[in-house]
Amino acid sequence: MASCPLEQGSVTHVQPSLGALLPPVLVWPADNSHWLNMEYILQELLVRGHEVTVLLPSCFLILNRTQPSPFQFEVVEVPITKKEMATLLEEAFYFWFYQERALPVWESLYKIAQLMYKLENVTKIISDEVLKNEVLLERLRGSTFDVLLADPLAPSGELFAEKLGIPFVYTLRFSIGNTVERLCGTLPAPPSYVPAALSHLTDRMSFLERLKNIFNYTLQDIIYHYLFWGSWDQYYSDVLVLKEV
Repeated sequence: MASCPLEQGSVTHVQPSLGALLPPVLVWPADNSHWLNMEYILQELLVRGHEVTVLLPSCFLILNRTQPSPFQFEVVEVPITKKEMATLLEEAFYFWFYQERALPVWESLYKIAQLMYKLENVTKIISDEVLKNEVLLERLRGSTFDVLLADPLAPSGELFAEKLGIPFVYTLRFSIGNTVERLCGTLPAPPSYVPAALSHLTDRMSFLERLKNIFNYTLQDIIYHYLFWGSWDQYYSDVLVLKEV
């Protein structure tokens, strides 16, 4: 997928008529199948009387914003087309469904690094269009959201919440090797009993499977810290330093 130059994004506000009794909730979703989990939670919030606003990048495939919906949408225009997004996701799905177990481990790791690099670039472009759009941020602050509900599959939900001065909640527990949950959330995860995410293991492991699980945790921590979060650390620092200034 060709790289796209960053440019100032515009925002389309799609607002269905919906009364709310409880504090409004802002949502940062992930694209594709993760929306199914998110939508179920949001429907329950509506039933309980919350107003739900979804921060939706224009390249996302999950929703047709022209169709009637019980949710409100802040549609952020980004310099990425739906076709480019679909191509990238199809490449990722094909690898995880058909190639990941068939390829030699080092070739599989190389492919993972390539995919993560592409997804990282796309996510940073999308994040920039939100974080550098002061008009959008001011409008969101004025909406007095009670919380930001974020899918942890894609970074930046925490940054949006920090910029808006509201708490955030993840919709599910998932990161490579459970790294975020273990190291940031202090989730107990002894490798003899808790299988690493994406390890294809269960909570009933033989001795060899436990050794494999330890190897998975170690390898995935390295991937997460050096291939994934290495550049995101600097990105987060830059955004938070600008906020402090």
